[in-house]
Amino acid sequence: MPSWREPGAGNSTGSGRIRYASAGRRGLGGITVEAMRKKIAKIAGAIILAGAIALTSAGAASADVLVNYDGGTIHLGQSVQVGVWYQSFSGGPGSYWEGVWSVPQHRWIFQHYGTATSRGWQFWYVKPAKRGEYHTVYVANGNRVTFYTKVK
Repeated sequence: MPSWREPGAGNSTGSGRIRYASAGRRGLGGITVEAMRKKIAKIAGAIILAGAIALTSAGAASADVLVNYDGGTIHLGQSVQVGVWYQSFSGGPGSYWEGVWSVPQHRWIFQHYGTATSRGWQFWYVKPAKRGEYHTVYVANGNRVTFYTKVK
């Protein structure tokens, strides 16, 4: 239970008209002050860690080569559209490798490498022969990204 007291009690600056609740050893929500301090320290530490990760990875994760992913499920007979585009204003290399791995066939059904252009998107259409899962893999600037497509 909070204890009530007059502000400025014991000194000459208090007006004696406003009263406030002192939290004492327990906060107003029933949580101890120490527990609240620990919780705040954990949250602050997580925020600082997230900021440090964002700052250190910002330079390494530059989007020089943009890649295309057109969905998660297609029907047999439809094509998977793979494509690349070079973002010229970001600088850096524009080389890439892309491939489509067929899980049912246990092999690459499409592979391509080259240098992406800034004139526009370059697309290729890959038509899976069997139902199942396919993995579209892009490698650019040392970063690997995989997208998963299910063929029904």
